[in-house]
Amino acid sequence: MDLRFGSISRDPRAIVASVLGVSLVAAALGGALGFGLQTLGGYETVTVLAIPFTVSPLSFAAYAGVSVGTFLVTLALVFVAVEHLEDEQF
Repeated sequence: MDLRFGSISRDPRAIVASVLGVSLVAAALGGALGFGLQTLGGYETVTVLAIPFTVSPLSFAAYAGVSVGTFLVTLALVFVAVEHLEDEQF
């Protein structure tokens, strides 16, 4: 059964480019959030899961980019594993 939706690409280069693009957008939004919290909110540190972070555009951009990228790569690996298990003949 073919479950591809229209023009969704299975090209690995397109998938890697999409993950990098979404991670860069998340990093830009994280940087904007860090800038806003630092300048408009006056925050110096915030705590996420008992880990204190210095509020700066760079730290929020790195946190957002790495966390979104890690999630997307993990999700892609799960999809590859499930597809591999579905293709096996029992």
